[in-house]
Amino acid sequence: MKTLTLFATVLILAGCNDFNMFGKPAAAPVQPPPQPPGDASYLAKSGVQGDGSDGAVDSALELSKKNAQLSEELLRSQQQRYELEERVRTTESDNQKLKSQLELAHKELSEANQMLVDMRRELEGWKTNVLGFREEMREAQKSQMEALRKVLILLGAEPTAQPTTSAAPGGSNAD
Repeated sequence: MKTLTLFATVLILAGCNDFNMFGKPAAAPVQPPPQPPGDASYLAKSGVQGDGSDGAVDSALELSKKNAQLSEELLRSQQQRYELEERVRTTESDNQKLKSQLELAHKELSEANQMLVDMRRELEGWKTNVLGFREEMREAQKSQMEALRKVLILLGAEPTAQPTTSAAPGGSNAD
């Protein structure tokens, strides 16, 4: 009941403004005074020319030309954008390929460096072994010479002076 009363009150109050309940005539909308037929100053604010007889046609043609030019420029810009995007895609693709190749080259280079380090260690080992074997060979040759001298003495040969140890490494051996 309260809602119905409230609703009716709202309708009555709202309707009072629209209906002419008090008998007063509604005010007519205010119209600007009519312009004289030759005066087109109000058209200056718009893009329409008022004084020329073909002004609307001329401006339409001009706007049509501008529209065509701007459409062509837009198409050129879109084509350039498309070409640039394609170049960016190919550049990114090339960049990824080059990065993978660079990564592979770094890996191969580090493996090659490690292999060179290992080979150098082996070479140093061989070098020490060869130098050690030279010394062993000299000692073995001295022992053989001493044994050969003793055999010759036993067989009746005259003893000779001891050979000096400062013999050249590539010196001749007694056969």
